[in-house]
Amino acid sequence: MLSYHFIDIDPEMDQEPIDDDYVIVGHPSKKNELVRCEGKSHGSFQDENEICHFIMDQMEKEEFYPNIWYQNERGNLDLCVIEEE
Repeated sequence: MLSYHFIDIDPEMDQEPIDDDYVIVGHPSKKNELVRCEGKSHGSFQDENEICHFIMDQMEKEEFYPNIWYQNERGNLDLCVIEEE
């Protein structure tokens, strides 16, 4: 099972996502999350495991590993890493 975890941001690193990054948009009332990369919506996902598998599959297919961000309902951003539990 895969899940995402928040990590500390290096002060020398960009503090916001760039166009190539993934952004997981949290919707706690719906328990769905939306993944966007390059401004495109990739749809809603039922749970954290499903969204993490989608991101990992895309990255392996494209052989490109951008940053992953989580945006909460207030618009705050946290850098994430996907790990197997």
